[in-house]
Amino acid sequence: MTQLSPSKPVLVVDDDVAIRETIAVMLEAEGYRVAVAAHGADALRSLALERPAVILLDLNMPVMDGWELLRRLRASGVAIPVVFMTAGRAAHVEAERAGADGYLPKPFDIDMLYDVVARFAGHG
Repeated sequence: MTQLSPSKPVLVVDDDVAIRETIAVMLEAEGYRVAVAAHGADALRSLALERPAVILLDLNMPVMDGWELLRRLRASGVAIPVVFMTAGRAAHVEAERAGADGYLPKPFDIDMLYDVVARFAGHG
């Protein structure tokens, strides 16, 4: 499954380095540019440099969690699609309640990852 490379990167925000790097490798193999951040504050620094096409956002992280990052983005009017990545049973409910644009329930398979990224970032 080869996607057109978006002009903006996909930002992966997760405190688990193995998850961040695995997602980055999988998306880069499909032609996407990927930026990574270890927590919400790190993501805000990245966002100051370049706006991604989509943010894949873990919820439970130190320093600044995904809920707070999404709240700050929405409060500042940033209109970047945000996809929650969570192991919670009610991932879709959590995403909807928080105002996220989508969700990836952990663990997710590679096709699910590609589908979600293509839906939000594949247009370039």
